[in-house]
Amino acid sequence: MRLFKFLRKFFFKPSFDIKIFSKKNLFEILKIVNKVGFSRFTVNEISFDLPDFKKVIVIAPHPDDEVIGAGGTIIKLIKKKCNVKIIYMTSGRLNEKEIREQELKRVCNKLGVKNHIIGGVANQKLFGSKIIAQIIEDFKPNVILMPFILDDNDDHRKTHLQFKAALKILPKANYKRKITVWSYQIYGPLIVNKVIDISDIISRKEALIKNYKSQFRSRDWAHYTSGMNAWNSRFLNKKKTKAWAECFFVQSIIEYENFFKDIFTNQSD
Repeated sequence: MRLFKFLRKFFFKPSFDIKIFSKKNLFEILKIVNKVGFSRFTVNEISFDLPDFKKVIVIAPHPDDEVIGAGGTIIKLIKKKCNVKIIYMTSGRLNEKEIREQELKRVCNKLGVKNHIIGGVANQKLFGSKIIAQIIEDFKPNVILMPFILDDNDDHRKTHLQFKAALKILPKANYKRKITVWSYQIYGPLIVNKVIDISDIISRKEALIKNYKSQFRSRDWAHYTSGMNAWNSRFLNKKKTKAWAECFFVQSIIEYENFFKDIFTNQSD
């Protein structure tokens, strides 16, 4: 009963647009949250390898999400000579657009990756499905990284509406069927079936996060992220040493689309 009350507060709080959520799936979502929140292992098998992908797209609702959720994995992918592109759905709020774009460009320069800024406004308007579809069609990535669909942030969840709309625009080509979606963690727990050990590069990840100085007025995001990644180390076999890990929920495109269908009722272009 306590968990049910929490879930109702989480999904039906006034600031969240409940039109994009299916009420009939409340109890199914409850099962997911119960499993994620109170079970050490969320699926039967968890893999720990990072394949040699050639092309990866990272979708970040806001500048800094990409580093908080998957910064260590991005660093490791680049070390493996993977071509990484980052799509930023927004540049934050209107009054911080200039500084946050300066910060994201600094981060991308340090990583050596290209970026695309869609131009949405945080907490107000997200768009860009056609741009995302064009980037995917031109780039043909092996993997797309984005926040978990049930993450506790409106923009994070609404990003999935734009991504799903982009998938609908794309032609039914072979490369599309081969794409896998890696959902990363920002605020809440997620269903875990992939764990990447980032213990050897946690300091580099923290240094990247610190480039987003404008966001440190509200919270020390380096501390927050390091703590989250340290908590994730429970999945690693490193009980006697300090360790950090990033967790993901990996799905094929078909699995993702079915999962999306089970949760969302409306789709937007």
